[in-house]
Amino acid sequence: MASILTETRRLLLTHGLRPKKRLGQSFLVDRTILRKILDGGNLQREDRVLEIGAGVGTLTHALAERCRRVVAVEIDPGLYRILEQVLGDTSQVTLVHEDALHLDFERLLGEEGSWKVIANLPYSIATPLIARLLNLSHRFSLLLLMMQKEVAERLMASPGKKAYGSVTVLTQYFADVRVMVRVSPSAFYPRPRVDSVVLKLEPLPTPRVAPRDPAFFFRLVRAAFAHRRKTLKNALMQSGWVTLDRGEIQTVMARAGINPSRRGETLTLQEFQVLADELLAELKAV
Repeated sequence: MASILTETRRLLLTHGLRPKKRLGQSFLVDRTILRKILDGGNLQREDRVLEIGAGVGTLTHALAERCRRVVAVEIDPGLYRILEQVLGDTSQVTLVHEDALHLDFERLLGEEGSWKVIANLPYSIATPLIARLLNLSHRFSLLLLMMQKEVAERLMASPGKKAYGSVTVLTQYFADVRVMVRVSPSAFYPRPRVDSVVLKLEPLPTPRVAPRDPAFFFRLVRAAFAHRRKTLKNALMQSGWVTLDRGEIQTVMARAGINPSRRGETLTLQEFQVLADELLAELKAV
């Protein structure tokens, strides 16, 4: 049996392709890590899986052996030709040649049932793609995602930490998250300059907090992190959409039990929820 590395190189060479650094293309070639990903997905024969960044089809093929259906998304035209060659006759696999950042996932996945997402995310789009998937978390029973260590740290950070940001709040709002596998650069071809992590995100039945207006809640979160070094009070005043003066903002924060001198990066998910509700009530009263 040829190694995954040998087969990956052969496929790329046959099609005259080289990994594209600008797209962060690094292909998983470690069979042990591949097995851990498959095991971590707790795959059942009736499962339906969405894979993003299918590459040369290594994970895609392994998923198809275990699942009822796999939808594999790949934006690169050269890699898509490889996928058509190696998986075009595999009935369980649907190949999609589109940009995952602009793909209509609701249309693609259809009306009924939940899916699992199992993917080695392209490094260049990992953060915005994770945000898109989390906002559709009601469609997924599991997200098992390979990403660079830095992105994983942002998803799992605690308030007050440098890595803590709006994507952290988004993740905590929608899902439980934990590390499944830590992956060294040697598991990829070509070797990236960063370590990777496989995270397991399990969407919650309902969001962890229940703000009166979720869209307003996330608008507040984004405003809080837009000026990380400023106090939350000043960040809100500079947001351009909080039409309250300094005194009114201080009053709202006092009702929420939050010191106006705190920075947004120190607030917990629950504190953001309380502040969002108080701020929304004040704006409606004005």
